[in-house]
Amino acid sequence: MKTLYCDKCGKPFSFEKSKFYSYSHNCKKCGNPMEVLTCEKCNHSFVFTGIRKGPTIYIFCDECEYCIEATSDYGFDPTMPAMIFKGSRLLCHIKGARTFLDVNNNKLDIKVPLEMQKGSLYTRIFTLCPYVAKYIMDKERAEKKED
Repeated sequence: MKTLYCDKCGKPFSFEKSKFYSYSHNCKKCGNPMEVLTCEKCNHSFVFTGIRKGPTIYIFCDECEYCIEATSDYGFDPTMPAMIFKGSRLLCHIKGARTFLDVNNNKLDIKVPLEMQKGSLYTRIFTLCPYVAKYIMDKERAEKKED
């Protein structure tokens, strides 16, 4: 059994981990629908509160940074914008082929290697998303070390 907390009212709830990485749950106190994601690599679970509004979504575990989910509304034809999450926290969204914005809509200065700029839309997005996420996570780690 694992205990997590409702992101709306804070009431604890327990659940049995299933063989699926995603588990839907409604809070018994406030009725808030929640999605629990479990990392298959480190077995860490968390309530995903991110908004699934991007056609292409990448979700990384907030503990081990393993990619939990990489999906597209259009099957195997991902389109822009792409949303990149670490746990429930939005790290970045990609609005165009070369426009990378952080959560405050500030442009990120990411130099994309030439080999990643070539190829189909599918190849570019599914290669760029982990690349951009790694860049941001490395940048955050470096900033924490400075503090």
